[in-house]
Amino acid sequence: MKCIAYWKENETSYLITFDELDAFSKYRCWIYQRADLNRVVMSQALGSFCDLKQDAYSSNYTEGVAVHLELQEYEREGDQCPLHFDDDSNQESEYSSSSSSVYSETTSTLSTSSSTSYSAAK
Repeated sequence: MKCIAYWKENETSYLITFDELDAFSKYRCWIYQRADLNRVVMSQALGSFCDLKQDAYSSNYTEGVAVHLELQEYEREGDQCPLHFDDDSNQESEYSSSSSSVYSETTSTLSTSSSTSYSAAK
């Protein structure tokens, strides 16, 4: 299955997929919605076009839906990355003092541990 198009129209998000192994219709229309930060709700149409009664929470054929999915993302649970994009435009002003202090702490720790191992070797 391949995504071939997606767009948003009147607060509704659409997705068109192509599946050459599908015996009924090679093209399928999906309506999807992000329910919260980690959850996406989707419904797949019976054919290649979405029904007017279909929305992301539709779940039966009277609304023109073949498949209803509620997807949960778990990738962000242990993620230590910030949720904003940092383009390093203010790198010199903000990070120069903190990076030099981290470097000096690291070198002093390394020199202390190396002298300890040297005295232990004597």
